[in-house]
Amino acid sequence: MVRKNVQTLESRQVKKRRKDISDAVVAELMDYLSNTPFVVISGVVGNIDYPAIVTEAVEKKLAAKQLLDEKETQREIAKKDAEIRVEEARGIAEAQKIINSTLTQNYLQHEAINAQLKMASSPNHTTVYIPSGVNGIPLVETLNQK
Repeated sequence: MVRKNVQTLESRQVKKRRKDISDAVVAELMDYLSNTPFVVISGVVGNIDYPAIVTEAVEKKLAAKQLLDEKETQREIAKKDAEIRVEEARGIAEAQKIINSTLTQNYLQHEAINAQLKMASSPNHTTVYIPSGVNGIPLVETLNQK
């Protein structure tokens, strides 16, 4: 009687519908035992154990679902990381735009002269500067010794 009532259900419905199965089995038992001295007082479908193949299939499905969820989380993390890199690149581009708009030939020449002064004060420095650039900034050349 239990088997007959369980076979009509899908495997996922069996545990959810234990009360319905129990009621149906009790009704069938009462009918079956109606002409006997036995009286059915109550019936309960307690634990339902699925066959091993069903349990394994459910476990595999849960593992696959968990792996899929993990991959989705990794995808979201990668997406956020990419968004962060895009924002950093925008910040760098904006900074470069500001720097490029404020740099003047005079400022660059001033910075080149300051660099020369720092290098000239170094005791181990042997570089020759020739102020012959088109924009007035000194060009640096290395002398080849023969």
